[in-house]
Amino acid sequence: MSTQTQELLTVALTLSEIERANLAGSLLRSLDPSPDPLADQAWAAEIERRVQAIDRGEVNLTPWDEVMAAMRTRRNE
Repeated sequence: MSTQTQELLTVALTLSEIERANLAGSLLRSLDPSPDPLADQAWAAEIERRVQAIDRGEVNLTPWDEVMAAMRTRRNE
């Protein structure tokens, strides 16, 4: 890793979780500058389908803190 890259990473790691997620998303999007509009439409439809399922009570949701705790447990196994 270059010195400049290491410096950027050091600064990035001081950001909040949401800021790091936004930065990561921006970096990933920069790797594929021409997104597929059909894929975007398909994702939008899937998101709408899932939101409606949640609204109808068809889905059991897990609180974020429980998800994170489970992930930490799996990582440490």
